[in-house]
Amino acid sequence: RSFTAEETERMPAGINDPGRVALSYPGVQKGQDDSENQIVVRGNSPIGILWRLEGIDIPNPNHFALIGASGGGVTVFSSQLVAKSDFSTGGFAAEYGNALSGVFDVRFRNGNDQKRENRFKLGVLGIDFSTEGPFKKGNSSSLVNYRYSTLGLLTSMGIYLVGERVNHNFQDLSFNLVFKSKNNKSIQTLFGMGGLSEEHYEPVTEAQNRKIGEANQWEDRRKPANMGAVGYTWTYLLNQKSFLKTVVAVVGSEIKRMSDTLDLKDVRYRFDTQQYVDKRLVATAIYQTKLSTKTTLKTGIIGNYIGFNFFKDTQSRTSLSDVNQQQRSVTVDGSGTTGQFQQYAQIHSELTPKIHLNFGYHYLHFFANNTHSLEPRVSVQFLPKIN
Repeated sequence: RSFTAEETERMPAGINDPGRVALSYPGVQKGQDDSENQIVVRGNSPIGILWRLEGIDIPNPNHFALIGASGGGVTVFSSQLVAKSDFSTGGFAAEYGNALSGVFDVRFRNGNDQKRENRFKLGVLGIDFSTEGPFKKGNSSSLVNYRYSTLGLLTSMGIYLVGERVNHNFQDLSFNLVFKSKNNKSIQTLFGMGGLSEEHYEPVTEAQNRKIGEANQWEDRRKPANMGAVGYTWTYLLNQKSFLKTVVAVVGSEIKRMSDTLDLKDVRYRFDTQQYVDKRLVATAIYQTKLSTKTTLKTGIIGNYIGFNFFKDTQSRTSLSDVNQQQRSVTVDGSGTTGQFQQYAQIHSELTPKIHLNFGYHYLHFFANNTHSLEPRVSVQFLPKIN
C-alpha cells in the first residue's frame, strides 16, 4: 500500500505519523498503549517491522523509542519531506529481508528547483519549519526541515498534557540535497535525518507528600532515545532501459533507561540502568532493467557493518518502601562488531492486463553466528476491471 505525506496529514489522530496511518489498513492493529505507535501486523510482534529509507535499512525512527520494538511516541519523519512511500503487510517483494511482519519503505522528495519556499507550522505536536529551493535553478535543490516539541515548551511552563510530572521533549532535523548532471544521466543526493528525545518521570517534589507503596511518587526515571542517519546516493542511467543506484550511509541509535528511587532525604539509589547502542555502516547497490515492455528485472546487494553495545543492570524491587537494597542483577552485557549481507533478485511480469506475476529470492547471511537463509518469493496479483 502506497501512502503520501498528504495522507498522513488527513488521517484523524494520525499526527502526521506514517506508523499511525498504517493502523487504518486491514490486518494492522495498534499495541496496548494508545500513546505509542506500536504496529502489530497479523498478530506479529512490533519488532518484526522493517524500516527502510532511500534503499537502506535504518533503526527504529521514532522519538521515545521503545526497547525491543519498532515504535515509540511519534515518528522522526516529517511530512514535509516524505514522498510517495510504501507499506507492506505481507507477500514482501524480494528486495525486503530480515522482517517478519511489515515493511515501511520511505523516500524523501526533491526540493523545489525553481524558487525558494518556506513553511512554518505550529500545532499540538510541535513547531515545524521547512525551507526548500534551488542551488542552481532547474539543476539542483535543497530541502531542510526542523521540528521542536510543543510538549517541551508547555512542560517548561508547568503545563503537563501527557501525565502528571511527566516531561516529554524532542527535536529532529531532516534534509535532502539533490544534484543533477548536465546531461541528466545521473543524480546524486545527500540525505539525512536525526532525532533527539527524552521522557522524564519526576517524583513528587516534597518527600513528606509521597505515598508509601506508590512507586512512581518516589522514582526519578529518564528515558532518552536518539537516532540518526546520513547517506549519499548516486543513480546512473545506463541506457533507456536500465539504471544503477548505489547508496552509502552511516546510521545509529542509542536508547537509555536510568531509574532512581529517592528516600525521605532525597538520597538517590539507582535500581535500573540500561543502554542499547547500534551503529552501522551500510552500503547497497541496485540494478534494474526492462527485459521487455512487460517484464522488469531488479537485483541488488545490501551490506551492513554493525557495531553494538548492549548493557542492562537491574535491581529487583522486593519492597517498594526499602530503597537500600544491595543485590544487583546484570542481565545483559555485550559489545562488539559483526556484519550482515543480503542479496536478492526479482522479476515483475505483466502476463495480461489483469494478471501480474512477481517472483524471485532473498538471501541473508549473518556473520555473528554464521547463519543464513534463502527465501523464495512468489506472488500473483489479479486486477479485476472496475467500471
